Amino acid sequence: MESLRQLLEWIAQAPPGVLFAALVLLPLVGIPVSPVWIAVGLRMGTFWGTLIALAALLVNFTLAYGLAIRFIRGRLRTWLESRGKALPAMTPGDETRWIVLVRIAPGFPLFLQNYLLGMAGVGFIRYLILSLPIQGLYAFLFISLGTSLSGSGLWRAVIAVSGLVAAGLLVGLLRRHLVRAKPIPESIN
Repeated sequence: MESLRQLLEWIAQAPPGVLFAALVLLPLVGIPVSPVWIAVGLRMGTFWGTLIALAALLVNFTLAYGLAIRFIRGRLRTWLESRGKALPAMTPGDETRWIVLVRIAPGFPLFLQNYLLGMAGVGFIRYLILSLPIQGLYAFLFISLGTSLSGSGLWRAVIAVSGLVAAGLLVGLLRRHLVRAKPIPESIN
């Protein structure tokens, strides 16, 4: 925990290019991104922080998807086939639901979301189009929280936390609706 605190302090002092690199690379190796978003809000403010975060998410999603497709999915397919199993094939509708369900799953780390979606073999464009707004909203809310902590007033912190709570409630409702709509195909035949 102390190392994470030191890392966040360092990030809060870092120039924008380093912040961008941190937002791209740290989630690839499993470091939680929400504290980094808060540090970005402290350092850059909501507007610039959100722009940097969105650009970093685009690069991070692309790299993670590429790693999952190129290195992990092939090994998983080989392992399953050696046991008489196969990776499932999804229709575009199933892909859409799967992407949204994975992206809105509470407490599911970003790096696992990225690798899981890549391993599932969802379409790359659909993956980006659905992932960016969902994770962009989370980034915006955490960056807003970070900005509010920089001394801009208690009311901004209350608004940021309220936004996070509201997003959590909306995610719960959306998730419940999507799960009831139609069953997701079994992950392994």
